[in-house]
Amino acid sequence: SKRQFKLRKYQLFHKSMAIILASLKKAGNPKGPGVKMVGGDGSIRRVYPVLAAYVADYPEQCLVTCTKYGTCPKCQRKAED
Repeated sequence: SKRQFKLRKYQLFHKSMAIILASLKKAGNPKGPGVKMVGGDGSIRRVYPVLAAYVADYPEQCLVTCTKYGTCPKCQRKAED
């Protein structure tokens, strides 16, 4: 059904993002070993990277946050207006 297809798309997206970001999540854990990186001065430092920004259009923002698509997030206007 259309509803099940939509649900499967959400599940696929979230599972895919979990797989893609798994290494970043592990590296950014402050209780973990971090990642060794070379700094601008050539010194090797242990760092704990984080995902600081995620750019998405409105439909993808709804998908990422599991919120309803179709209503305006900034005003009270209906879609028909």
